[in-house]
Amino acid sequence: MTTLPHPFKKVLFGFAFSPSLQLNLHEVTRLAHYFNAELVLLHVGEKTDEKKHSLKSHLEQIEFKEVPISIHWELGKPEAVILEACTRFQIDLLVLGALQHENIYQYYVGTLARKLTRKVNCSVLLLIKPSTERVPCQHIVVNGLDAPETPVAIMDAFYAAYA
Repeated sequence: MTTLPHPFKKVLFGFAFSPSLQLNLHEVTRLAHYFNAELVLLHVGEKTDEKKHSLKSHLEQIEFKEVPISIHWELGKPEAVILEACTRFQIDLLVLGALQHENIYQYYVGTLARKLTRKVNCSVLLLIKPSTERVPCQHIVVNGLDAPETPVAIMDAFYAAYA
C-alpha cells in the first residue's frame, strides 16, 4: 500500500452513552486497528461509576483489543472541549456518530457535529450506519473548497474508505 500524505495516527472518538455506542466502538476500534493508530475516547460529561462500568462492558466486547486506547472524561461545553482536545492530543481524525433521518436521502447531523466539522483542525469522519461487521464504504462526501488542502483531503477520504 502506498503511503499517503496524511495517515491517521491518532483518532479521537467523542462519545455519548447512546443506544449506538457499542456499534460505534466496534467501528472506531476497527478504524484505529486498520490505521495502526492510537485511539482516544472522550466523553464530555460527568464520570460516574455507572458510566465507567458501562464503558468497560462495551470495551470488553470489541474485536481489536490490541488497539492502544486512552479514556478521558471532561466537563464543559462539548464543542469547546472537543475542539481543545483535538489540539491538545494532536488528533489526526475526529470520529463522531450521526443519526440517519427517516428520509433515506437525507442524513441528520446534529448541531454539535455540524459546528465541529467547520472548526476542527483535523479530518472528521461521521459514522452514519455503524456495524459490528465491516461494511465497505459506498458513499463518501468530502467537503473541499478551492484551497491548497483540498487534494490532500480527497486523498485522505480514499485512504479512510479502505478501512
